[in-house]
Amino acid sequence: GVLNQLVVAATWDSQHVCLENTRASVLDDITRWVHDIPECGSNTPFFLSGAAGTGKSSVANSLAAQYDSLGCLGSAFFFDRAIAGRNAPGGLFQSVARELAARDPIIREEVVTALKQDPGLCSADFIRQFAHLICGPCHKAATGSPIVLI
Repeated sequence: GVLNQLVVAATWDSQHVCLENTRASVLDDITRWVHDIPECGSNTPFFLSGAAGTGKSSVANSLAAQYDSLGCLGSAFFFDRAIAGRNAPGGLFQSVARELAARDPIIREEVVTALKQDPGLCSADFIRQFAHLICGPCHKAATGSPIVLI
């Protein structure tokens, strides 16, 4: 179907999580942020940054495992310099949209509608892709819990 034109996602790695009792502070900070509901609008992105080798991927994999087990993980996309399709941002929003669509029927319907209305969406600029493949469909979903994108 229409969803086949979207890039297949790179998933998180359950073997690459934080060791027990490590990075607890940052994991707690991010967990608080996920559940902090703003008075108006949506949460702003949480950007985890740091030098190479400081554990960003382990933190991201730990969060993916946590929110997957809670049924709140919408998508987890991991860049990798060594893997074509994961070493540049081109497929990011398509991959996230595909995972979201696989997890929620309302989101799936909205993504399919967006792709039918705008056949060039997969090659559109990132702002348009985010608005029509991620933001719009997620706002239509009534999950009752956060949709976590990593």
